[in-house]
Amino acid sequence: MSSRSRIVLSSAVLGGLCCLVLLVPTASPARTSRIFATCSPDARVPIVFSGNRTGYADGYVLCGSPPPAYTYTIRMVNRAGSALITKTGSYGGGTQSWNTPTVPCAGAWVHTFLYINVVGAGKSDTSGDTYC
Repeated sequence: MSSRSRIVLSSAVLGGLCCLVLLVPTASPARTSRIFATCSPDARVPIVFSGNRTGYADGYVLCGSPPPAYTYTIRMVNRAGSALITKTGSYGGGTQSWNTPTVPCAGAWVHTFLYINVVGAGKSDTSGDTYC
């Protein structure tokens, strides 16, 4: 076999291998689902009842399609960083609003902290403060 024939043959083999590598899928279906699974937390200013000096944290999770399952944590937090109340849970998928039970908060500046975990990706949001 001549030198030129070997070069042509090795070029053809190398080109075939490159095409084969490009045709092999690089991600599993779970990875593809993770890319398209989008949710965004939206922490809202806590709802405060000034008459009895109580309130609760308020938030919203907006999800695209397909709606993924996620876990959530919502807290009403004072300016010192202490959580007055925390609620955690999981949801089977989709857009949903969340809030905590009502708690005493007299004299505190409070905000809502909302954290979600979607297929291993964590996202959070914090609202502005309000006086209780």
